Amino acid sequence: MKRRLLSYGVRQENIFFTGFPLPTENIGTETGLEVLKIDLLARLRRLDPGGKFFAYHSHSVSHLLGLKRVPETSDSHFTVMFAIGGAGAQTEIVRRILQSLHRSLQAGQVRLLLSCGVQRRVLEKTLKFINQEGLWSQIDRNIHLIFNDDVFVYFEQFNRWLRQTDVLRTKPSELSFYCALGLPILMADPIGPQEELNKRYLMEIHGGLVPPGPLEYCREWLADLRENGRLAEAAWDGFLKSRKLGTYKIKRLLEQGQYSEEISPLNQ
Repeated sequence: MKRRLLSYGVRQENIFFTGFPLPTENIGTETGLEVLKIDLLARLRRLDPGGKFFAYHSHSVSHLLGLKRVPETSDSHFTVMFAIGGAGAQTEIVRRILQSLHRSLQAGQVRLLLSCGVQRRVLEKTLKFINQEGLWSQIDRNIHLIFNDDVFVYFEQFNRWLRQTDVLRTKPSELSFYCALGLPILMADPIGPQEELNKRYLMEIHGGLVPPGPLEYCREWLADLRENGRLAEAAWDGFLKSRKLGTYKIKRLLEQGQYSEEISPLNQ
């Protein structure tokens, strides 16, 4: 984007490379990243039940997250968030995901978060699919719906649930940049040139993955991606390589006129 602005004739001194304006409640303080570090460590443990990721990266994780050692235990639950999208274009896909994860949801092996946005018709259609698949009893147990008519309340809910999310399944829209929070992105097909570029970005930094099979078999390939450590790798790469402090930098730039570019993954 910076190169594109320069090619349009925008002067170098008028371009500020702040990074992504992510929710501060998912980060903590600018200098400590306390919330992000706690959530990322717990997520990495859940994403790496076989220990393959930590066999390679335990020292770097301990160093960057400020640990003496990586804890041995982890939470048992595994949580997938499916961002249906504001227009509800992906609502039909919900049925296929529910069909594949049916047994895992019933057994409490997987928790599914369905982000329905602020469109009530999207919520109603999602509820219809849940009922048709015989999973109504799992609502508020292993299936949770993120919805509110008030967009600001919805954002609060979404950000709060993100802290417990292990994998985010979405189109490569603006949600792509949540990889900076250490969330592995499972990419749906992009729509339009901007999402194509976002997909390329995620692939280049290894923070996103193209699902290795159809959604009808997501139960199987999600288990494979966890077991071989690939989801944990994507979470760690997204955290290391994507700028996460844009909200703080933009605020400081507007209030104080101060700006600086950083290289360290903990300061960018």
